[in-house]
Amino acid sequence: MNNADSRGNFVTVEDIEEAAENIKGYVTRSPLIFSPYFSDKTGREVYLKAEIFQPTRVFKLRGVVNKLQSLRSAERVVTASSGNHGLSLAYASKIFRKKARIFVPEWANPDKVNAITSFGAEVAVGGDSYEAAHAKAVKYSNEVGAEFIHPFEDPYVIAGQGTIGLEIFEDKQEIDTVVVPVGGGGLISGISTALKSLNPGVRVIGVQSENNPTSVNAYYGKEISAEIRKSIADGLITKMASKITMEIIKRNVDRMVAVKEEEIENSLISLLINDHFLVEPSGAAPLASLLNGSSIDSKTKRVAVILSGGNINIGYLKKLLQKELT
Repeated sequence: MNNADSRGNFVTVEDIEEAAENIKGYVTRSPLIFSPYFSDKTGREVYLKAEIFQPTRVFKLRGVVNKLQSLRSAERVVTASSGNHGLSLAYASKIFRKKARIFVPEWANPDKVNAITSFGAEVAVGGDSYEAAHAKAVKYSNEVGAEFIHPFEDPYVIAGQGTIGLEIFEDKQEIDTVVVPVGGGGLISGISTALKSLNPGVRVIGVQSENNPTSVNAYYGKEISAEIRKSIADGLITKMASKITMEIIKRNVDRMVAVKEEEIENSLISLLINDHFLVEPSGAAPLASLLNGSSIDSKTKRVAVILSGGNINIGYLKKLLQKELT
């Protein structure tokens, strides 16, 4: 794998094409599905890239499998995760017969934590933030010699996530806009690298919650708050913007937007009622930006939305449905 090309790109489209071969047989090629409801609501052709059909119900498996394919001799792996990356590493580690330890922040989704342990990985609480969990995971890695698997600052992980971009281009080259949820930035870095290499004219839009618009602020050069606010979109929470992924984002991404928590909830319910897809709030954020118009304009004709994951907390879902039905 080329860690950088002659222009200094951290990941290349060739790396992503290699990743596509590496993950075959382990990862589902997710469908790109036309949505009559969201097309009618926006006046555009809207297609849903449904990563909720992965074995772990989240896109993260792509990057993890590609990374583990490069670490065949490693016996132990460790990471820090708010849930989905750890879940995917636990699942893949079971397949590749590796011992995995996952450090999670105190506020991690308990359903995701239970799923991690169900795949045989060890779980350790790493503090009140992702950064605290990350520090403990790195310390553990150094102490026992386990390979640390970064959730987004890793070329193999980014290349794995970028295979989504390859699939969108292969399935429907007429797509002119792709809307992607953003946390640490690994997903949008991979997707934008693939798409801009294959079709420089395609527009890539990133979406975060207004409660924690860390990457949005970094993209526009605004001050980043040190405060982490509670958010239903737990997969999009970051305290600091990644220098590595932000460099890729600034090079490839056309716009970054933030949406309200209420808009995320409304989009989640609309998707469930009208298209019968259940996603977690992080996966509904791009739809919120479609419905409020922030990610589309007069040039937008055909748009692909990444439904990044479906690991919704059951307690939260129950409350949301009760509110909807009253």
